Amino acid sequence: MKYILILVFFINLQVISSEYKLSWFPKDKYFDSIKTPENNKFSLINTAGVWEDNRGSFGVMKCLISLFTKENKSTDLDGFCEADDINGNSKFWVTLTRNSLETSGVGKMTYVSGTGIYKNVIGITCAYAVTYLGEYGIIKQKCNKDFISRLNKE
Repeated sequence: MKYILILVFFINLQVISSEYKLSWFPKDKYFDSIKTPENNKFSLINTAGVWEDNRGSFGVMKCLISLFTKENKSTDLDGFCEADDINGNSKFWVTLTRNSLETSGVGKMTYVSGTGIYKNVIGITCAYAVTYLGEYGIIKQKCNKDFISRLNKE
C-alpha cells in the first residue's frame, strides 16, 4: 500500500509539473480615452497587481496597455508588462495581445526579457484568459512543458 501511495504521488507530481500556471490580479487605472461618434473608444491604461504561480513564486506586476474598443464591445489590446519576483533576484517582461470582448476573453502573453530563472524563457508565448469585474481583473496564464523545461535550466 505504501508503494502505491508513493507511485500515485509521483504520477500526480509529474502531471502538475507538466504545465506552468500563473495567476495575476490587476487593478486598472485609465489614463485617458478618446471616443468617436460611433462609440469606438481608444484608451490608455496603467494596471498593476500581485501574481503567483504554481511553483510557489509570487510578486508584483505592472503594465501599460493600449485598448481599442469597438461599438460592439470587441477589443484589440496591446500591452507591455514588468514583473518582479518577491525574492528580488528574478524579473520578467512580457507583451500582452488580445482580440476579444472588453471585459473577458483570451489572449497571448510573450516573454520578451528576463533575469534569474526567467532568462531562459525569452521568446515563449503562452495563452491567458481574463475576466474583469469593474476595474479589477483575474488573469490566468497557462504554459506548456517546454516553458517548464526552460525555466528549470537555471
